[in-house]
Amino acid sequence: MPKSIRGWTLVESMVVLSIVAVMAAWALPSFLSAIQQTRLAAATHEFMSAISLARSEAIKRNARTVLCVAVSESGCASTGHWNQGWLLFEDVNSNGSLDASENVIRYQSAMHADLVIKGNKPVEKYISYLGSGRSHTLTGAMQLGTVSICYRTNIEVSGRAIVLNVVGRPRVSTLKLTDTCE
Repeated sequence: MPKSIRGWTLVESMVVLSIVAVMAAWALPSFLSAIQQTRLAAATHEFMSAISLARSEAIKRNARTVLCVAVSESGCASTGHWNQGWLLFEDVNSNGSLDASENVIRYQSAMHADLVIKGNKPVEKYISYLGSGRSHTLTGAMQLGTVSICYRTNIEVSGRAIVLNVVGRPRVSTLKLTDTCE
């Protein structure tokens, strides 16, 4: 009497593998979209946190603080955009650049390479707060503007916009799918 042999046949294994492959191919795009949404939300939160910190530090210190596009931990960049990183410092002499005697409050290195973080003209290179908590340019004018955060290539994921109002308070809004950062 032969013993019964238990196990899977080659045909059964191939059917299971093809079902798993079809399900993975179906789920992968939505999984990638979820990863991109999470990365976008994290970048938005990081930048919003930096703006809020700049404002609260200016009030706490009763002095000007500047959040600028960073070239490194030691200075502001004259070219580039926010996605290359940012630097927050107390600007004691109100010249908009980090001097040796001024304190660095926070430094953020470059964000993910697929992200674009770009401000319109008033907030293109820096955001500056006075001790009153209001945002003003280095020349003294009110500073209000929009920083857009989105992906370079993917139009399936809606970008975000951080809008700085007339008193310097930031808020987040969602960009339309047709809006771009570039």
